[in-house]
Amino acid sequence: MFPTRLLRSLRYCLVLAVITATGYVIVAHLSRPYIQQRSQHKVSEEQTIAENNVLTSDTLYWPKPPTALVIGNKLWTGLPITEAKETTYSLDNPKTSYHVGDFVNVTIVARDKDGQPKIHGGDYFQVRVQSPDGDSAAAGQVIDHDNGKYTAQFRLFWAGEVKFNIRLVHPSEGCYLLNYMWEVCPLRLTFTSTFMGNNGSSETTECNVFLDEDVDQCDYSDQSSGVSWACVKPKTLPCSSRVDHKVDYDLSHHLNKLCFFLPSEQRHMISSLVTYDEEKGGTFKKTIKGRPGSINVNSTYVPIKVSLRRPPCESGIPTPSAPTTGFWHQDVWTSTVCKNRHFPRREHYFKCLENKELYFMGDSTGRQLYEFLVFSILNTTFSAVDPSITRRAGPHYAVHKASNLTLRFRVHGPPLRTGGINVTHINYLADEISSVRGGPDYVIIITMWAHFTSFHYDIYIQRLRGIRTAILNLLYRKPDTIIVFKTASTRTGVPRLSSDFFSSQMNKIIRKMFANVKITILDVWDLTLSHKNEDIIHPKQVIVRQEVELLLSYICPS
Repeated sequence: MFPTRLLRSLRYCLVLAVITATGYVIVAHLSRPYIQQRSQHKVSEEQTIAENNVLTSDTLYWPKPPTALVIGNKLWTGLPITEAKETTYSLDNPKTSYHVGDFVNVTIVARDKDGQPKIHGGDYFQVRVQSPDGDSAAAGQVIDHDNGKYTAQFRLFWAGEVKFNIRLVHPSEGCYLLNYMWEVCPLRLTFTSTFMGNNGSSETTECNVFLDEDVDQCDYSDQSSGVSWACVKPKTLPCSSRVDHKVDYDLSHHLNKLCFFLPSEQRHMISSLVTYDEEKGGTFKKTIKGRPGSINVNSTYVPIKVSLRRPPCESGIPTPSAPTTGFWHQDVWTSTVCKNRHFPRREHYFKCLENKELYFMGDSTGRQLYEFLVFSILNTTFSAVDPSITRRAGPHYAVHKASNLTLRFRVHGPPLRTGGINVTHINYLADEISSVRGGPDYVIIITMWAHFTSFHYDIYIQRLRGIRTAILNLLYRKPDTIIVFKTASTRTGVPRLSSDFFSSQMNKIIRKMFANVKITILDVWDLTLSHKNEDIIHPKQVIVRQEVELLLSYICPS
């Protein structure tokens, strides 16, 4: 079955390339009370055209190294791969003094293991500036000059010592390899479902976005939601008897070996290409050395928050000219995009969210925001009236009676990297969005990216198109509904499944897909990248609190 799937995968890529205590109550959300059989307003022809052409060829452009053909033929030995130990940075136009608010540039020169300068671009760097203790920090942006040199741009936000932190995530050859694997292996994870008969019999079969054409299968796709999903049909049970969904890492490992075979002598080269330590189980971003290691910054008479002249946090705010979306100081995030608010006491949260209904939809990085509000602000605990409902997958529902606040969480449909979820608790997000009544007191927060990094981008794009159409229909009915799409955050993990390279590309897709839609893009990339805590898929609560406060700044700008 697997070889056939590989041929199908390649054809698929070609086709896609073309196209309760103290007043609080929390229970499991078993039904969606606002679902009604209402007619949906059709998206206009102009909107449909915009939707189909929303992504241009340059959105996901990444410089291709001259060794690309060699990588494609799997002849990697001897390539001039960018080496972090030999790569250096230097401060452009050093000055005798710097002040808060100044912009500074750093030049990065990429070199191979022999110290020879690279002559092409495509290396993936992450850059930030920090105070010595890390309590103050800000990300920077990198400009690739496509000649082996890069400019890292920063802004200075605090007085005192400012240290440069330049990290190589993947060399250019590794980025190309990840793109190559993405094309050759559009499905880098696979899943299973269990089917249960009335007599207690059961069968488990393989499931994925698509299967071999010659396999009898149960199709659970929903074209209007942008969802393609199928399971191998059980031999004795009907498709309607499917009861669960879970990831199968062992089967996935076998699948990846077949579609991207690697001789044992080449595995070390792959690890160096993607800076992956198999024993430690993660991607380790390698720090680049340079001079000076830090600079001293003087304060100014005008506080930086005043000089930023930020507008209120509202949808449609353009990307700031500063090379970052904000900065940290003593675990408090200040946005450079808009005048974000802070909520030092619980009653401030309740005042902002009074009479609101918040719908958190998507993955666990969005569920973290829901849980922060429920556990830390509502001060309640998780409970479920249905034992099949898990904390990770939900669905969940919580109420704060005193402020008439309702919170809901709904996980997005497959692919889901979960140990097991009852299929009755899965609903596709486009359908879930369509079920929301809408209006000024309704807030939809969507976070959907972490489970899609191990699949071809077109699978993600297809899903977003379904969500985009549902959002447009909701805004047509209720244009004052608040809709927020939270971006991907930084993380570590097995590169072929969850590299920051994939996540950063997905953020480009999110921005392009919703560029002309009246929603808020809650950008948390720089927020997680610049914090002193390690890059993990589920950031620590100090980071989550600032994400929630940034979210509330858009719900209650003043």
